[in-house]
Amino acid sequence: AALTALHGLRFSRLLCRCTPIVSKRLSTLTMFSSPSRTVFTMKEKYMPQRRGFAFTVSVDEFNAVSEDLFDILQESLEDDELPFEDMEFSSGVLSLVTEQGVWIVNKHSASRQVWLSSPKSGPSKFEYNKETQKWVSEREDKTAMHDLLVRELSELVGEEFSFTAKF
Repeated sequence: AALTALHGLRFSRLLCRCTPIVSKRLSTLTMFSSPSRTVFTMKEKYMPQRRGFAFTVSVDEFNAVSEDLFDILQESLEDDELPFEDMEFSSGVLSLVTEQGVWIVNKHSASRQVWLSSPKSGPSKFEYNKETQKWVSEREDKTAMHDLLVRELSELVGEEFSFTAKF
C-alpha cells in the first residue's frame, strides 16, 4: 500500500511483474524486471516488516519441530474412544472428520508455519516460537495452538481433553 501511494498505480503494476531480491548486507530491496536490469531499489526503512517468529527458525529446525508436532497430534488422537468419523495423515496434512465439521492441520514449509482450519475457530496460522517452544497464532491474541485445540476438542468430547505432550 505504501509503495502504491509513493509511486502510483503504474509502479504497483510493475511491481507485480518483478522478482524481489532482499540483501541483508546492504539492507535494501531491489526489484528486477529482468536479471540484467534494476528497476527500483528501496532502503530497509520502507520495507514491510514480517510479523512473528517464522523466520527465526531454520528450515531444518522447522521440519524437525513440525514433525514432532504431527507425531504428538497423531499419538494423542488415535484413541478409539474419540468421536472422530475419520482421521487421516498424509504428506504433512492431518484431517479429523467429526459430526461438527472437519479439522485440518497443514504443514506449510514455504512460510514455516502450520495452518489450522477449524469448524469452531476458523482458519489460523501458527509460527514456532523458539523461546517458549510453542506454536503461536499470528493473530493479535497470540493463542497457542495447544491451548486452542485442547479447548475445542474438550468441547467436542464433552470432557477435558489432553495431548500426550505440549506443543
